[in-house]
Amino acid sequence: MSYIKNKLIYLRYFVHRFILNKNFYPISLNPFVDINEVMLSAYSTFYGYYDFVINNNNGCTIFLEENVSKLNIILKKGDKYITLGTTKSWNFQQGCMLSWFDESKTQIIFNEFDVYKNAYFSKVLDLNGNLIQEFDFPIQSIGIKSKLGLSINYDRLSVLRPEYGYSCKTDIVLDDENDGIWIFSLNKSFKSKLIITLSSLKLKENLKSNIIDQKVNHLVLNNEENFFIFLYRFKIGLKRFHRLYLSDIHGNVTLLSNKMVSHYTWLDNENVVFFGENENYELGYYIINTKSKKIKLISKKLPKADGHPVVINENYLIFDTYPGLDRFSKLFLFDIKNDNLIQIGAFYQPFYFIGSKRVDLHPKLSFDNNICYIESAHKNNIRTLYEINISNLITNE
Repeated sequence: MSYIKNKLIYLRYFVHRFILNKNFYPISLNPFVDINEVMLSAYSTFYGYYDFVINNNNGCTIFLEENVSKLNIILKKGDKYITLGTTKSWNFQQGCMLSWFDESKTQIIFNEFDVYKNAYFSKVLDLNGNLIQEFDFPIQSIGIKSKLGLSINYDRLSVLRPEYGYSCKTDIVLDDENDGIWIFSLNKSFKSKLIITLSSLKLKENLKSNIIDQKVNHLVLNNEENFFIFLYRFKIGLKRFHRLYLSDIHGNVTLLSNKMVSHYTWLDNENVVFFGENENYELGYYIINTKSKKIKLISKKLPKADGHPVVINENYLIFDTYPGLDRFSKLFLFDIKNDNLIQIGAFYQPFYFIGSKRVDLHPKLSFDNNICYIESAHKNNIRTLYEINISNLITNE
């Protein structure tokens, strides 16, 4: 059945690409923006997930380069490129969770694998590549001000959702009682605690049917770093279930949605923008209040197609789409106050990049909100990190 489905997908693409659309251009760009490659490279350059700030106010940009059998951590400063380090713990979707470690953005943190301990961990480097500190847990999200780190079991993801896990270990044994979400201190007096277990989340379902393949992912702290949201997913038989949870830093959880939720970001300290279903199972981009749990549609103008949302100063929303029939991914800017939708660009993604190798645009912002970084393979069939100047489209307030 899957063989026939794949053939139909290719046939549909062939008709659209070569018959209906003979005048082919791999990129279509809004006339008020410009685009540049962050680095010219014969290898893939990317960052990973969306909604990260990947540069600082000193002109430094951090990103990744896949160089044959290793992943380089690259610092761009002006016209110079420095390889700060390498890592074995990464995937194309979330990278190695590379993040700024301090408020002044002079140190970075990312995930790595210790072959001798057979364990994942995280390490901190300065912008000269010098080792500052190491932690016994790989990061999923960090609080720069609170110096708190959140961690999940990447072994579980490598088994149940390989495109988000790491592939350094074998002979993995999953234990629901001692698995879930950890919190740990990002300082010299390293302390850690398992604050949410998968078993506790399973009990909240109160179902007679057997829950399998349960996992958590996409932990995101709010601006005050006292709450975070996360996805809990599981199966009953072949059917998938989704839960969006809110938690404080002590592990006290509140269910926000038991409908399908895919991607999200904080609008402010109490409201979350997400793509998914409302109470009536209608797809769209919504805002949910974490206190009242009320959900409202952002606008009827937004497509009912999954994407990765990023908020700009609470006035604008940037989001992307997955490739359509024509294999073009689109990037949009939405003016929330004026209910105005603008297409920033459309980018062709070759058919080679499907499944776990897919290229998502995964929009990310500069510290001043003037640059939107995306990943695309529209040029030379290579996954590439681009910067798009969007300053002519927005008003920074």
